[in-house]
Amino acid sequence: MTTSSSEAQQRRLDGDDLAAAANNITTTTTTSANSICTYVIVVKTGSMQAAGTDARISVKFQAPVGRGALDIPDLESWTHSNADPFERGSVDIFYGGNATCFDACRMRLESDGTGPYPGWYVESVFIQAIADSWMDEYSNLLEVNQWLAVDEPPYQLFAERDVCNPTRTGTGSGAGAAVM
Repeated sequence: MTTSSSEAQQRRLDGDDLAAAANNITTTTTTSANSICTYVIVVKTGSMQAAGTDARISVKFQAPVGRGALDIPDLESWTHSNADPFERGSVDIFYGGNATCFDACRMRLESDGTGPYPGWYVESVFIQAIADSWMDEYSNLLEVNQWLAVDEPPYQLFAERDVCNPTRTGTGSGAGAAVM
């Protein structure tokens, strides 16, 4: 899909904007049972040569110990613009949902490895759950810094990150062991 650079700039943040947002992330645990949330997902693609992809990207988020899940088999379907997501150096914003609110602190990000540019270097994924009441909110920054490619280390088409910790407060940034 082709767009003008002004259209792409309207939809994309730069790395400084993402860093500024990450510095202000807090995780709140005041959601009421059965609150409905809209989810905002921000994906930062690396800026090195061939970092962008045309592959189909899926993502699954989970809460600690089965307290919620969100499975998006085609993340591009959550795009609400004509821009081409996952391009080198881009910060792409996706939103959708209307699902039960939960603290999405575990993630499995996956590429199907198809298209003329199947490899993808992902720097980070930010997820925010916003309740209709604007009273309940969760957010996490998951650092990825990994290729999803069969020809670049670690030679796999997925990345798993876990920042779940039942005693944590404040920001949810970081990366942990894969547990999905």
